[in-house]
Amino acid sequence: DDFKAVTIDKGVKVSTVLDEPYASERRASGFIFSQIFNSTSGINRLNQFIQAEPITKDLNPIYGSIQKLHARDTDLITLCEDKCFRVLANKDALFNADGSTNLTGNTAVLGQTVPYAGNFGISTNPESFASYGFRVYFADKNRGAVIRLSRDGITKISDNGMSDFFADNLRTSSVIKGSYDEDKGLYNITLNGLSTDWQKQLSPDQDYNLTAECENPTTPDTLVRQTTLSFKESVNGWTSRKSFIPEEGISLNNIYYTFKNGLIWQHNQNSVYNNFYNQQYLSSFNVLINEAPQVVKGFTALNYSGTQSRELEYQYNNTWYSIAEVNANQVIPTAVQVKREGWYTNYIRTNLESGEVKEFENKEGKYFNYIKALEVCKSGAGIGNPDDVDPEPLDFIVTTTISASCSGSGGTTPDTCQFFFNIWDTIKNDPNNYTDITNEATAQDAKCAIDEFYGIINQQYSQVVNQGVSFSYVLTDGLQAGTQMYNSVTNEPIAQAGTYLFAGGGCELSDCNLSHPGLDPNNSLAVPASYYIMILNSSGQIASYTAYNTLTTCSSSCIPDQGPVSMWAGYNNNIQTTYWTTANTDAEIICMNQAAMVAYYQSSFYYFYF
Repeated sequence: DDFKAVTIDKGVKVSTVLDEPYASERRASGFIFSQIFNSTSGINRLNQFIQAEPITKDLNPIYGSIQKLHARDTDLITLCEDKCFRVLANKDALFNADGSTNLTGNTAVLGQTVPYAGNFGISTNPESFASYGFRVYFADKNRGAVIRLSRDGITKISDNGMSDFFADNLRTSSVIKGSYDEDKGLYNITLNGLSTDWQKQLSPDQDYNLTAECENPTTPDTLVRQTTLSFKESVNGWTSRKSFIPEEGISLNNIYYTFKNGLIWQHNQNSVYNNFYNQQYLSSFNVLINEAPQVVKGFTALNYSGTQSRELEYQYNNTWYSIAEVNANQVIPTAVQVKREGWYTNYIRTNLESGEVKEFENKEGKYFNYIKALEVCKSGAGIGNPDDVDPEPLDFIVTTTISASCSGSGGTTPDTCQFFFNIWDTIKNDPNNYTDITNEATAQDAKCAIDEFYGIINQQYSQVVNQGVSFSYVLTDGLQAGTQMYNSVTNEPIAQAGTYLFAGGGCELSDCNLSHPGLDPNNSLAVPASYYIMILNSSGQIASYTAYNTLTTCSSSCIPDQGPVSMWAGYNNNIQTTYWTTANTDAEIICMNQAAMVAYYQSSFYYFYF
């Protein structure tokens, strides 16, 4: 009769309903903390919130919600939307009559709330927060400011020459991403939405920078819609504007990492500057010339000391010439292209005129050239419609004569060595399937041969191996038409023709591993602008030197058959063997060959037969 009987009972219990129903409450300006966690003694009471204990602490809700908590020493840095606080942990501050503080022990988990001087907060952008050492950085979108919080309190670092920029662009950005680069000592802040005016000002396009008073140009692709800026403590200023737009950023063991499209990237590794996420950008900077501003000045030329200038070449009658040759022959070019990347002046603007320097001439380590005037737009003193003003062109002919008896440059001893590729093969070392571009007649033919090779391997880039040869040349001659190439070992002139791909990287093959997937016409990745097809004549001189990314794609993609793999012949791996016949079309044969090669590369066999 005791089956299912109550053995221990609570006794009589009185219950009733509440006057108000249960509901959740969002306390955006308050703290709540649990019981302790002690891993040493095995105590874990993180899930205990005892209402009888003083486990809550509220801030003044007038300062908005709490957006970010950061532990610093024994304080809890609390960043609200409109105010910054530090909450003392396990202690309270006792104030003396003169305003100074003494600290005394207290059993309270969270003690006195001490505000920082200044009405600045983190708005609703906690993602802008970054910390290093005893400094923290964040953005206050509501007040158009970037803040540094350190031992000396709040400092508005956006006032260091960038107050107008941040006031305009913080309010137009929905995401303000902050991170700290410990390697370079930089606080990087990324804005995802610049204002319309700043999109134009930061654009490299001449139209946006030279026609501010005219209608907007029709080149929206050159607008800069988002950017990353860097603040450096050692100079107490904003040192640069970056091209990379990360999704997140963090430093670990003095190494800076960012995330893009879900992938992690390590910075400060490449020897090539301004290359982010496998995309090459052009480096640039702006300078202001404001000496004697009350005097109207006339600028005719510009010079600088530094690294190489950009070189252009101009086409006339299917032949490419330098600017000096064009001027000397008095011809009108029909096309222009970049022969070699380097420094140039995109625009020079005053309140009266504008100009550009497309390339500079090198003389004894200093680069110089005349300023070519450009079309500008003036408002007519604010009355009527703007007028386009076409300045008078500056016509000049550069004639250069170098005497071998007195010149200190242009020697004949090779002093520079580079590696050039001419053979593409696979790790299978198949004698019937490799590409040699040495005997291709034109640069376009060489590219077509490379396209065909990559079309067959079907993006199996890990299977590709390359061969090539090292040539020497005189550095002052440069890699351009007319330069004599030499044997890199004996320094004897090369006396044979040939076609090669130059990708940079030094003199040895180990320094020049060619693994760029952009060479595959079926890959959307762009080929670097530094890749060139070089053709030597029978005397070993460069007959042509063509940028690879200016050539036309030749091969077409082919999707392998989704059924049984078509093979030229079997090789004992139970893959169905299929022979083509004269009834098959060229496209079908190409697809069958490609599918066979894919299966071949993926197999463990190193030989197959027809």
